[in-house]
Amino acid sequence: MKDNLKPCPFCGTQPIGGCMMCNCIDEDGHVDPEVWNNRPIEDALRAEIEQLKKAIRRVKDDLDYVVAKHAYTIGDAYQLSDGLHKANTEIARLRDMLNASQVEHVEALSEIEQRDVEIARLREK
Repeated sequence: MKDNLKPCPFCGTQPIGGCMMCNCIDEDGHVDPEVWNNRPIEDALRAEIEQLKKAIRRVKDDLDYVVAKHAYTIGDAYQLSDGLHKANTEIARLRDMLNASQVEHVEALSEIEQRDVEIARLREK
């Protein structure tokens, strides 16, 4: 019968006629198991803990589902970001080439204008 009893909620020992704090032991050292094992607050807390554990498992499962469902999308986003970075780098390179080409073009036009002026002077002579 003593094997079915919970430890004393006050001192943690098994009720073997020595714990008198809770008045669950009579003068002969007998314990009423229903009275002794009645722990409404402890039982309520244990039930709440179990509910919280189940809720945590549900949230974890939902999170795992969302991560698995969107893992491909996240990978695509990283690839797209990398592709955009490479495209922007190439655009900047081409813009630099265009600017350099425009400078060369302006210089060439300036040189052509100078030669046209020289040709016109030579024709006048």
